Amino acid sequence: MSYATDFVNPLNGKRTWIKLHPDDDLVGLHPNYLTGIGDFDDEDPQDLNVLFKPLVRRAKVDQVLYCGMDYPQSQFVKHLVAKKDRKNCDYVLRIKLPEIYDGEGQEFIQRLLKASGGVTLNTFQDKILSPAVGWSRNYHAYLFIDRMDGALFGPEGTNYGDLAHMPLNGHEFVSDAKYTIANLLGKPGCKLGYLYDLGNQWQHEIIVENIVPCPADSNFLGGLAPVRVKTCKEIAPGTILLPN
Repeated sequence: MSYATDFVNPLNGKRTWIKLHPDDDLVGLHPNYLTGIGDFDDEDPQDLNVLFKPLVRRAKVDQVLYCGMDYPQSQFVKHLVAKKDRKNCDYVLRIKLPEIYDGEGQEFIQRLLKASGGVTLNTFQDKILSPAVGWSRNYHAYLFIDRMDGALFGPEGTNYGDLAHMPLNGHEFVSDAKYTIANLLGKPGCKLGYLYDLGNQWQHEIIVENIVPCPADSNFLGGLAPVRVKTCKEIAPGTILLPN
């Protein structure tokens, strides 16, 4: 039995992603189920007395035409759940050191990388961010700064010497082992601050370029995927910045 996968909604002319049986006349199916997520119409509740007969007929159609597969309504709700479960998505992130410029006044140090939304902040810092930028591992303390509310996330239970400078950097932080990238970055354009070395205070800006569904066969924790990289030979504290 075949199902239409390229259905055009007659109400708005847009294509829908749910699979529909070719014999489904759509009676009793609310128009919202035929839209994309951004086209959802949050209208006032309708009179159930008017809707009762179409809804009863809809239930029969679902049982007969969609035996063995999800009803259109179920397909829609499952898609909603998947959209909100961002930990199963890949994040394309741009990393900038915003106060360092080249001779032409352009931001000199940038990275573009990809990481799973389910990666915790501490793992992201240690396994992905530090190697991508070029910082030494386990050498200095660091903080993530939520640009939405100013909350700080850092390495709980560590003894970095520069943690003595915490009074100059917000006093307290939440454990970065308890939160993921997806917890803090909800959509493209969102920003997360990153401070490396609480003494020398190397400021970074992490910007979400895109959020994409993770491939079903993906098994990486957080892969580096540099696309348009602007870099230096080294940027460790105290090192003279020399362009490649």
